[in-house]
Amino acid sequence: MRAVAADWRTPFARFGLYLAAFVSVLNVSIVYLALPNMRQSLHAGISDQQWIVSIYPLMEGSFTLAAGTMGDKFGRKRVLGLSVGLFVLASIACALSHDPVQLIVARAAQGMGGAALLSLPLALLLENARNSKESDSTIALYSTVAALAAGIAPLAGGALVEWIAWPAIFYLSAALGVMVIASLFFASEKTPHQATGWDLWGQLLSIAAIVAISYAMIEGNHTGWNSPLILTAFGIAGAGFALFLAVERYARWPMIHLHYFKLRAFNVAVLLLGIVNFAWYGVMLLVSLFMQDIQGLSAVAAGLYLIPCNAAYFAANFFSNQVREKLGFPWNIVLSFVFSIAGIVWLAMAEQKTPPWEVAAALALAGLGWGIICTPASAVGLSVVEASDEGFASGTLAFGRSLFGVFGIAVLGSLLSAGMSGRIAERMSKLHASQQAIVQTTRAVVHDDLFAVARRFTPLVHKSFVHAMHDALLVCAGLSVAVAIAIMIALTARGRSLPQS
Repeated sequence: MRAVAADWRTPFARFGLYLAAFVSVLNVSIVYLALPNMRQSLHAGISDQQWIVSIYPLMEGSFTLAAGTMGDKFGRKRVLGLSVGLFVLASIACALSHDPVQLIVARAAQGMGGAALLSLPLALLLENARNSKESDSTIALYSTVAALAAGIAPLAGGALVEWIAWPAIFYLSAALGVMVIASLFFASEKTPHQATGWDLWGQLLSIAAIVAISYAMIEGNHTGWNSPLILTAFGIAGAGFALFLAVERYARWPMIHLHYFKLRAFNVAVLLLGIVNFAWYGVMLLVSLFMQDIQGLSAVAAGLYLIPCNAAYFAANFFSNQVREKLGFPWNIVLSFVFSIAGIVWLAMAEQKTPPWEVAAALALAGLGWGIICTPASAVGLSVVEASDEGFASGTLAFGRSLFGVFGIAVLGSLLSAGMSGRIAERMSKLHASQQAIVQTTRAVVHDDLFAVARRFTPLVHKSFVHAMHDALLVCAGLSVAVAIAIMIALTARGRSLPQS
């Protein structure tokens, strides 16, 4: 009987740990297609939708390093179990939310619990690998499962929203989280607990700085960039960042080893991964809203048209190391920027009547560019650090990806709402609308269901959205060009060169 039990318990434990990777990736991407549905039922404006999408990766990235450290200190199974428990409870709270604020707070708690989903399952799996070959196959399978989640997320999210309602996506996350917890009862942990410390002040300061700068960028358009609240948020962000650097310089157990930022290869890796996530998170927000709110696609149809982007991303990612080995790392960079910028510019030409397949093709082109650089950039960044610091370096790169992703949502979303507000106010004044109607409509862009408030001005709303989206996408393309130039300067500067392969 024990032999039979052992036959299913170990595979079930491994299944649960791989499922954790699936849940972590799924929970980020699945929300995009639920946004129009949330807007209607919760009266959530663009600003609220930015927070709903961004608060999860913000909290997840902020606590990723802490989750790894606490796992080493108190036991990975224990910390993962408690974290996933928080994730499950927060997922249920998300599903039961009745207004945007409740949902945003619940999503923040969900992100805190999800941080362990991102870092600890792979460590537990690798503990039980018998040799380096098995470790490599474990990492490959773990990445494949994460890729599968990203591919499934658009269609799964669209189907749940279309056929049930938006809370179903969070009930799905809760159910999968329960399965992960159940599998942990049968997972083995071999690595003894380590007497490591936790950089509490660094953790608190980093979160304060990130939340403050995110708040300022998301709310600045509505509140006013010169308002005391927004200026205070910028001040807190600046002071928090400065104090964070000071603490990290002298901390015994620092979150981030600052001396690695003196290495050109490490900085290039951070920039590359950063601009990819900035563009991906921001562009997906704009396109998800465009397909459903402007082109009138159902959530399921929009999900189907988003799949080619993810498919192109992971196909390019699969072959990216071969490109690096045959042509050299600089060619990964060149191809990445050529494809991604071309795709973003193509998207910037989309109109309300543009065929959805053309939007999908432009997204796929951008996804091709984003996918061809991620793995090589991570490899180059990790190649210049000491073996004992690979965990820190990997966590730092993951933290940077989450941070830039949040900035992408904040910046491009704010450009969208600012562009819409300006164009709507200008056009309504020309139509001799009352000042009250102008204020009500422009405010609804940020903090209400604009499409319900402004039914009389629906054509104007649609046109202003398209124009504002064009501007935001061109800004994204421009920032990508600027980063490309900065990296080319780093590649050609005198001194130690970057790895070529």
